[in-house]
Amino acid sequence: MEAGFDITFVGNFSNGPNTVAGVPFPKNHEGVSGETIAQIHNRVRNQALKDSPHIVLLHAGTNDMWNGPSGAPDRLGSLIDDLTTRLPNSLIVVSNIIPWPTMAGNVNQYNSELANVVNQRINQGKNVIFVDQNTGFPSNELADGIHPNAQGYARMAAKWFNAIYEHLVDIN
Repeated sequence: MEAGFDITFVGNFSNGPNTVAGVPFPKNHEGVSGETIAQIHNRVRNQALKDSPHIVLLHAGTNDMWNGPSGAPDRLGSLIDDLTTRLPNSLIVVSNIIPWPTMAGNVNQYNSELANVVNQRINQGKNVIFVDQNTGFPSNELADGIHPNAQGYARMAAKWFNAIYEHLVDIN
C-alpha cells in the first residue's frame, strides 16, 4: 500500500497481523502450511480459485521434499497448466523454494528443474513468470530450519512485489 496500489487479497483462509507498518493488513490467502503440490492442486480444482485472482503467487514443493524431488517438477508443471487454463488472463508467479538446510540436496535438485518447467510454459505463451526466492536467502532468516522468520517473510514479500510491480501498474 505504500507503493500506492489498491490490492485485494483473496482466499478461503485468513490469518496474519492486524497491521503492518501501521496499515491494516489484508489477511485472506490460499496458502496452507504442510501441503504437497498434489494437495494444493486438489484445492485449485475444488475451491481455491472462486475469486478469480488477477495474480497468483505460487511457492510450492517444500513438503514434497520429505520424499525426495522425484516427480515434483512434473506435478508443479501440471498445477501451473491447470492454473493457466482456469485463469487464462491471470499472471501466475512461480518461485523456487527457499533453503531447507537439512534437505538441501533435495531442494537443490528440485529448484534446478523449475526454471525449465516455467520456461516451457512461457514458450507456450502462458502468462507465467519465475521468481528466485532461494538465492541469497540466509539460514538466519529461517525460524525453524524450514519456515521463514519475520525477516525471511519480509525478504520474500519484497521479491514477490518486485516481480509483480509492472503488472500492478497495468491492473491499477
